[in-house]
Amino acid sequence: MELTQDKPSDRLYIQAADDSSITIDGIRHTHCLHLTEIHVTEWPASSIDKINEESLAPIIASRPALLLIGTGREHRPLDPATTALLMQHGIGVEVMTTAAACRTYNLLAVDGRPVVAILLLR
Repeated sequence: MELTQDKPSDRLYIQAADDSSITIDGIRHTHCLHLTEIHVTEWPASSIDKINEESLAPIIASRPALLLIGTGREHRPLDPATTALLMQHGIGVEVMTTAAACRTYNLLAVDGRPVVAILLLR
């Protein structure tokens, strides 16, 4: 899926995504990602079942208003206890396919809204 929207100059932008890679600002990534407006890093958990309090510690510490989680090709729910943990810290969470998370991230970034994403592949 190629995404073609005006790129914000001060934020990272997802240009393309498929089951095996995500292209951000011209760099093709072939691993799961943690994406903020200005940083992209490898995400250690390869499935939604492995997202837990320990893996979320850096995100919780940064206190984003919204966390998007892309679950790969198919939508899979986040564990209710993990959702509750994020909510306790004032972090809203939206779980969707990775393609939908990429589109949503770009829409929010273009709009200048703060957003953080975990993007899982496959």
